[in-house]
Amino acid sequence: MTNIHIAPYRPEWQPYFEKFNKAWIEKHFVLEAIDNYVLTHPEEAILKDGGEILFALHNQTVIGVVALKKIDNATMELTKMAVDEAFHGLGTGTILCKSALEKAKELEVKKIVLYTQSALKPALSIYKKLGFQQIPLEQGIYKRADTKMEMILNDNLLNNQYPIGKYKKPGVITEEMCISFIDMIASFPANLKSTLMSLNDKQLDTPYRNGSWTVRQVVHHLADSNINCFARIKFALTEDNPTIKPFVEEKWAELSDAKHISILPSLIILEGIHERWAILLKGLEKQDWDRTFFHPDLNKSQTVAEAMAKYSWHCNHHLAQIKNLKNQMQWK
Repeated sequence: MTNIHIAPYRPEWQPYFEKFNKAWIEKHFVLEAIDNYVLTHPEEAILKDGGEILFALHNQTVIGVVALKKIDNATMELTKMAVDEAFHGLGTGTILCKSALEKAKELEVKKIVLYTQSALKPALSIYKKLGFQQIPLEQGIYKRADTKMEMILNDNLLNNQYPIGKYKKPGVITEEMCISFIDMIASFPANLKSTLMSLNDKQLDTPYRNGSWTVRQVVHHLADSNINCFARIKFALTEDNPTIKPFVEEKWAELSDAKHISILPSLIILEGIHERWAILLKGLEKQDWDRTFFHPDLNKSQTVAEAMAKYSWHCNHHLAQIKNLKNQMQWK
């Protein structure tokens, strides 16, 4: 996502935490006494009780921040998210939210809550797309909040967010696993097409879960994503640990060619790419699977085998979302 990576709290970064949040609050609301305390004493107000503060860096420059405040052993509050105005438009807010959710899951938190204002449409859009649900707002928590949202983190299977489970990197990738990746790449376009062929336009424009992309957007996203992965594999095979170019998938999915047009062009793209992709992988020698590219968002290199493990999961992940939606809606 445009050379952005996430880092944990450092004491020397407290001024950024204070500066970005004060600028955001004062732009939209009035700074309250509790804000001043939290922003000037984050280690006492947030970290001491088991909370977390994460920073977004763009080319080593701190550009955004988000905090997780511990409410109880099962619940954390997503709070104090702000991005330097000079770096708006990079998708930093979404990256910060996703990173905070991942951190909460690592901490085995069962629920995330947040308080916001209904007038803040861009923020609400991010929260809804990530799977937050609006719930009744108790009185007297925050003067400026009129909306409360929550996400149940152990309910991913039920809300169709991760129907085959979250991706887990294999400890060891065997030759047999690589063969299975090739088989998946070869068969995926036909499996996807057979799942979609009975759907009409109204059904294609149905979100696969509340606040998510539509089925149409998922299909076009698969074409976008697999174009990029195919290219990354070829870069890795022809250059020495090249730095790949990430893409802002959320923004690609909002463009007109992903939101409104027929899915046929993307199905054709997937058929062509996957046919070549499977042929390419079948021709690899054992050492080729260990060739690497550098992913700037992850700030580390990935082998061809690791990339294929992730993209095999990615294809099946989205296919399962569509199949689950069909079952839930009783579409034939």
